[in-house]
Amino acid sequence: MSLFALGLRGGISVAMALSLPKEVSRSVVLALTYAVVVFSVLVQGLTVGRVTRRAPGAGVREPLGPGPRSPPAFCFPQLLASGELAVIESSEERTMRRALMVVALCLPAVGAGQRADLSWAGSWCIWLQAPSIDALAQSPYDVVVIDYSHDGSAAGEFSHDDIARLRAAGKTVLAYLSIGEAEDYRFYWKASWEPGSPAFIGEENPDWPGNYAVKYWTSGWWSKAIEPYLDRILAAGFDGVYLDRVDAYWWWYDVGGISYRTCANRMVTLVERIASYARERAGDGFVVCPQNGEGILDDAGAAYRARWLAAIDAVGAESVFFNIWSEEDRDYRLSKLAEYDAAGKKILSIECIDEADWGEYFGLIDATGLDMIGYPAAADMLLDELILY
Repeated sequence: MSLFALGLRGGISVAMALSLPKEVSRSVVLALTYAVVVFSVLVQGLTVGRVTRRAPGAGVREPLGPGPRSPPAFCFPQLLASGELAVIESSEERTMRRALMVVALCLPAVGAGQRADLSWAGSWCIWLQAPSIDALAQSPYDVVVIDYSHDGSAAGEFSHDDIARLRAAGKTVLAYLSIGEAEDYRFYWKASWEPGSPAFIGEENPDWPGNYAVKYWTSGWWSKAIEPYLDRILAAGFDGVYLDRVDAYWWWYDVGGISYRTCANRMVTLVERIASYARERAGDGFVVCPQNGEGILDDAGAAYRARWLAAIDAVGAESVFFNIWSEEDRDYRLSKLAEYDAAGKKILSIECIDEADWGEYFGLIDATGLDMIGYPAAADMLLDELILY
């Protein structure tokens, strides 16, 4: 009975923890289980003698002779000549204290130093224009990507309470952030800005008026846009960032005439800096998920590729199956996504398609065999509504 009552059986607990599916954060449960088992063995086990001595019928032996009783097996204070209190500690208490120290050293700091794990996520959505906190909280999606602001402006910024409501509903909430282009409706944009002034502003995107290429590797872009933007995202309590226009590095090679390797390495450095900045302030669990630009795995140098994979937790992939450039491009992107999958990165796929294509879309995802979850956005590409499927 003592073995069961004092928690000295850990094998079953560990086995049950190992049998859990990864969707329930098995690593955290396993770490806690090991800690409880160690505690049970080292600490509770030391009390077996005391319990058995106090069991009914065990009796209590009085000391022989007239001498004083032995001190009880717990600490008590003694007043020293100096007037200070000293703690007298029995050998059993000392052993228990040392055992507690061992447990403390063995117990991992759950959450501290632990990177985000999105392997559990079975669904996701992205809603950028006028998203509704209420609708998202009631939605079935595990991962939610929204703009940091209801309307993109500083006045429309979501509050900490807004994001907390989504998190309380079980959502992992990522803030959309364009890092390869400047947007003229953002808080950081100045009325005087134009291509070439400041120096990091490039040409306007002909397909998206109001969006401008930026020299994303410059200190000006970081200090005037990225850093203050991250500060707002962190203050609101987002779980991470969804980084758009990562593929803009190719524009600077194709149009700007800069070596593609240099452009790719510079993008890796920026994303790495974003990850470090956010995790220093919000913890290592802060999610970094770049979208598109899968070719960076080939275009960046070998050392930069390793740094890239170390910095990110997941990857977004837009228009891989529909609205593609070519079958060759699709196959290449899928091969790169397979490399992300092999590196343990969750893949968030988005296709802007009609409802009639939903069945085919999810069938194509299943056929890849990758750890990929899909979201069928509206075909107009505006991302101004929540699609439920």
